[in-house]
Amino acid sequence: MYQLLSTYMTTNQIAMLGILFGFVLTFLCLCFPFPFLPKDHGREFAVNG
Repeated sequence: MYQLLSTYMTTNQIAMLGILFGFVLTFLCLCFPFPFLPKDHGREFAVNG
């Protein structure tokens, strides 16, 4: 994948693209949660709470 991208972009641009892709993917996963993830709301596992 790096060799494919390196023909069109510099190393710094590829690194920035990876960071932006990770940010967008994280944002989408937080906005649209997957149904297979647990929904415990953290109350059962709270310490001193």
